[in-house]
Amino acid sequence: MDFNFDEWARLAQTDPAAFETKRREALLAMVEQGPQDKREAGLRLVEQLCAQTTDTPLERAVLAQNLMVGQLVRLQGALADLVGAMAPGHAVPRPDAAAMFTRLEVRKP
Repeated sequence: MDFNFDEWARLAQTDPAAFETKRREALLAMVEQGPQDKREAGLRLVEQLCAQTTDTPLERAVLAQNLMVGQLVRLQGALADLVGAMAPGHAVPRPDAAAMFTRLEVRKP
């Protein structure tokens, strides 16, 4: 997919509803190109992103960042499980998400 930032920015400014429709379609198209076993999780993530209503682009960015951090923490846990299964008897520390990442919040005045 070719991405033209100026075109997307212009659409967001002039027709927010069309922007949201196009954004959702682009996200779904990317999920469909992914591996079959990951599509269900990808579709859930797209639905979470699209279901959230935000007032500003910053809030949407914060939401997306927090969802990605959650996915990364789950992947790190799965990796720790895999390493532990490959090396029985060795303790594999679980990642400490709180120490690694900070969940962001947008505070409104």
